[in-house]
Amino acid sequence: MGTVSEVHDFGVFVHLDGEPDGSCTGFIRVPDLTWSRIGHPSESVEAGQRITGEVIVADTRSGQVTLSLKALQEDPLVRFTDHVGRVVTGPITKTTPGEATQG
Repeated sequence: MGTVSEVHDFGVFVHLDGEPDGSCTGFIRVPDLTWSRIGHPSESVEAGQRITGEVIVADTRSGQVTLSLKALQEDPLVRFTDHVGRVVTGPITKTTPGEATQG
């Protein structure tokens, strides 16, 4: 579908196949790169890499196409859909600061 042309903190620009004059640019937002947690888009793709993504939005007026690599990957949470309502146990591996609750 295209070649990664630039990788930035906010997302990835893609030179789309069939657009030699650069009139149509693909863009992938960070949340649409992968199901995995990443600190920077460069952990998922690199400039010059060939990619295939799903078109999410195509704006013909601006010549911009929003792509998603994640849309073509299996959703890792699907395997838990039949576990809704179950109580599970396991070790706590990470905590994050949140709002304090008063009881």
